[in-house]
Amino acid sequence: MPESFSRVLILTRINYRDILSLVIEKGGCVKNKKFNKLWQKLLELQPTNEDLSRIIYAVEPLRKKAFQQLLKQNPANWRIRDAISYESLKEEAAQQLLKRDPNNEDLIWIILYVESSREEAWKLFLKQDPENKYLVRIICRVESLNNGAWDQLLKQGIRLEDLNEIPLIKSLIEEASEIRKRAEARHEIVQKMNKLIRSSP
Repeated sequence: MPESFSRVLILTRINYRDILSLVIEKGGCVKNKKFNKLWQKLLELQPTNEDLSRIIYAVEPLRKKAFQQLLKQNPANWRIRDAISYESLKEEAAQQLLKRDPNNEDLIWIILYVESSREEAWKLFLKQDPENKYLVRIICRVESLNNGAWDQLLKQGIRLEDLNEIPLIKSLIEEASEIRKRAEARHEIVQKMNKLIRSSP
């Protein structure tokens, strides 16, 4: 075993930060009994939500255990929302968020990334005065809710800046702008020609 594991034998002499560093550094050895003692020792020392988030990010084999511990410690919604980034946690993270008075940022993460909870999150989302920027993201990225998001956007009042965020609409706006510029240029040329014709003897 790596030399640092021998330090597990004298855990009482190792401070919290040392243990946390070892857990993160040696996370690939979770089946090792010494490592499990290290993890249990860390739990006894009551890791902070920040530290558990670090373990979730850095130690894939401990991800579920660290997330379960995080949930016991009443984390802020954004910490649970971050767990949606991980395939092994996203469904449970979505369900936990839906139980915890989610705001629209929480709901948009569920709608975009957790198909199994999408409909439930969408219904709640519509009741919370969704901002146009969120509806635009749904239009661009969630085909199954595309029509509903368009209807809501039209109901709330669509703005040019909203349309500019939608790639297809943006390209049409740019094309229309170019056509208008060419039309204006042709109109200007015709006017100049007419003026020359009228002024000629």
